[in-house]
Amino acid sequence: LRSARVLADSVKAFIQIPVEQHDDFQEKLSDITALIDLNNSENNKRQLYPKVVGLPVYARVISIDSLSYKID
Repeated sequence: LRSARVLADSVKAFIQIPVEQHDDFQEKLSDITALIDLNNSENNKRQLYPKVVGLPVYARVISIDSLSYKID
């Protein structure tokens, strides 16, 4: 079991949506989450790219910031 301290509590992501879906996307924003999986990290790398879950089918992640972490 590993524990890690993530140095951020939010992630900047650019998401592309059709203009006509703007209002629907705004309503669903609270259901969108960025998750990290430490089991898929390599020991020599200390950066992870979160996986965005809860996106509507019409939305696409264009870019997302990486997160740095430290193993305790």
